[in-house]
Amino acid sequence: DPLSILLEARFEPCQVCGEQSSGLHCGAITCEACKKFFLRSINGEDQKYKCVRNKDCIITRNTRTQCQYCRFQKCKIIGMTVKEGAEIQQTPRVADIFAQISCYVCQAPSSGIHFGAITCEGCKGFFRRSIKERAPSRYKCMDNGTCEINVATRNACRYCRFQRCIKVGMSVEGSRIGRQSNLFKHHMRMMLQRNGQIPNATMLHQMVHSTSSSSRNKTSSRKRTISESSSSESE
Repeated sequence: DPLSILLEARFEPCQVCGEQSSGLHCGAITCEACKKFFLRSINGEDQKYKCVRNKDCIITRNTRTQCQYCRFQKCKIIGMTVKEGAEIQQTPRVADIFAQISCYVCQAPSSGIHFGAITCEGCKGFFRRSIKERAPSRYKCMDNGTCEINVATRNACRYCRFQRCIKVGMSVEGSRIGRQSNLFKHHMRMMLQRNGQIPNATMLHQMVHSTSSSSRNKTSSRKRTISESSSSESE
């Protein structure tokens, strides 16, 4: 499932050297250093590269500058390429992709994942202010909590708008969801290129919560490792 592999960028290593990646570059997930190395190499620099071993050097963050030949071969093996006449592959902006998806709260064009749900800037700001000012307890509805929330009516009833925010999954705990940066953009674009269409709301909903779960699991795993290490040292 392509959605299950959507993790925060810091959990995805460069496919060339293993360092933390910065996103999708020339068709592969790499760090900035390997991206720049590849772009320099395809401009003719690779003709100078020689391997003094058996052309099987292991490329890591610490060794990547020791053998340009093997590093460049690794770039090609993982599929790095540049379209003729273009320095970097052109891909749709993620903001443009989100703009074609309706806000879960009011149906306006969304701008991204905010507090755990796909929303517009207006509803993101409303939810943030409500939580910061502890205002929800003061919100009242004059129509028994049945107001329809859309772009035109969202400012008419704060109570129903906030309830809608909660219903679609917005929460303080979800404030970190969606901060996948370049890797998030990479998978959004990959899905677009593979399917020929933007991910729909259901797919993005799964994407959001798959990411959240994966991030929590990795964080818990790191904490357990640190705790076990500390216990061993104290014995």
